[in-house]
Amino acid sequence: MADVINWLATVFGHQQNWLSGGGVGGIAVVITATLQAMDLWKMPKRLYFVVFVVFFFVGSNYVAWHEEHLASGIKDRQIEKLNGIIASQQPQFVVTADQTASQYDPKTKMTLILIGVAVLNKGADSVAINWTAHYKSPTLDMDIDVVRLVNQILLGQEAWQILFRGEEALNLKTQAEAIQRGHAAIGRIAITVPGDRMSELNKGQALITVRCQDYLNKEYTGLYSGGMPGDVQLLPGEVPVWKTHPPAR
Repeated sequence: MADVINWLATVFGHQQNWLSGGGVGGIAVVITATLQAMDLWKMPKRLYFVVFVVFFFVGSNYVAWHEEHLASGIKDRQIEKLNGIIASQQPQFVVTADQTASQYDPKTKMTLILIGVAVLNKGADSVAINWTAHYKSPTLDMDIDVVRLVNQILLGQEAWQILFRGEEALNLKTQAEAIQRGHAAIGRIAITVPGDRMSELNKGQALITVRCQDYLNKEYTGLYSGGMPGDVQLLPGEVPVWKTHPPAR
């Protein structure tokens, strides 16, 4: 009800302004009054009602709507600008998980998986914390903790292997040092999954979702869909450990 009253007050305010000689409608009022004062023309009562009551009322409604529309557009642009400022002051991660190196341990009956992960930050500087993963295959569907390996481990292909040290895990690096805007943190995280998962991983039957959070506890995810062991590539800073003689340069 208050909105209706405010709207009518605005409309009648414009109409009164026109009748007082102001605005666009005031031109018609001034011309009519001048012609009648000079006895050059007298406006019929019916035309007077149509112009100064009906037309002015309709015109005042349009002016009121137009002003409200402009004000709403300005408000929307201000909100959009404010949202942009707020967004620029928040982290914005893009997480990708594009390769794995894995190994099954028959003693523990667990499969160790090293997942290559990149975290690109398009927003404000932030650490990446609370790392977890989810493993899904035809035979297993469960959340997995990201583990911290105490010892270094060798995993990889037939000719060469990856030397992975637990203290160099990506989740530890990004918890200790913020990822700057426009920069990416690249490395590996380690998870252990119950059972022998080598076949599922090699056949692309396993989906691994990697999750982390920024300092505002907003969660981001990256998905690895599996593939052949030959897909494993060295990440920046990694040096291969050759099982045989390295290829000649």
